[in-house]
Order: sequence, then C-alpha cells, then structure tokens
Amino acid sequence: MGRNKDNYDKEDEKKEKYLERLAPHLGYLVIAFNSLESSLDTAIVEFMNGEIPEVGIAVISGMSFSAKVELFGRLYGPLFMSVKDQKWMNDLTVVLQELKEANNKRNDFIHAAWHQYDLLTKSVVTKTRIHKNEREDQEKNIQPKDIKNATRFINRLADKLFEIYVLDHGSWLQ
Repeated sequence: MGRNKDNYDKEDEKKEKYLERLAPHLGYLVIAFNSLESSLDTAIVEFMNGEIPEVGIAVISGMSFSAKVELFGRLYGPLFMSVKDQKWMNDLTVVLQELKEANNKRNDFIHAAWHQYDLLTKSVVTKTRIHKNEREDQEKNIQPKDIKNATRFINRLADKLFEIYVLDHGSWLQ
C-alpha cells in the first residue's frame, strides 16, 4: 500500500512542477486579455461619447466581455452600413469573430481544471456540462506553446482593436 501512495505522491509532485512551469504563461495570457478588454472598453467609450467618457463607462460598467463584444458590434455595424463601406463591414466581422475566439481561448485556459491535468496526454478538462442528465467533460490538449500562441493572438488583436477603433476612429467616416 505504501508503494501506491509513493507513486501517487511522485506523480502529484511531477504535476505540480509542470503546472508551476505553466503558471507564468497563464499569467501573461491574463495580462494580454486585460489589455484586449481595455482596448474594447475604450473603443466603445470613444464611440458613445469620447467628449464625456463617463457616459460610455456607465453603460459598460459591470458588463461581461461577451456583452461588450455584442454592444461593440451593435454600435459599429450600423455606422459602417450607413457609409456603405463593405471593407469596414468585412473588417468588423473579422474583429468580432476574433474577439469571440479570444474570449473562448481565455476561458478554456483560465477556467480549466488544472488540478486534474493529465501529464501523459497533456490534456485538461476545460468545460463540464450536464447533457441529457449525464455529465459531459470537454477536454483539450494544452501545452505551454498553446498558451503562448493564444497570448500572441490576443496581444495582436488588442493592438489591432486599439489602432483601428480608437486611434484611427475617424478615418472610416472620411
């Protein structure tokens, strides 16, 4: 019986060491996502009333990221439709899809059941649902490179969002 406990302890120690290596990557992902959300907030606030930012801040205060993405699309979509600029509509569609993808990636990594990480398969449960009275676990294979790639994707999207919808917010009307 002591042998099984020793094996379990060794496996648990290996998992802890592996997760310690992953932890900084997850931290960088959180920092990148916070930057993305800040860019999204600024784009919404600028659109609503850049002169009096408190108006936009009051509207988005307490909103989830998904709700902000939806609001962002509802604000900018009609504007681009009114100027009949297909390029801007296409770009907006891509940005909205990428924002949703970034949110999904963040959720998968941040809300994963890391204490259940399987070192052999490099997989972890990212979602648990009850479907037809049965538990369904969604597992994903996650390695440090996956988190790094997601962080780069989110950083690029934050920069793109800020450049297009904040710094360059008037050029699409000209």
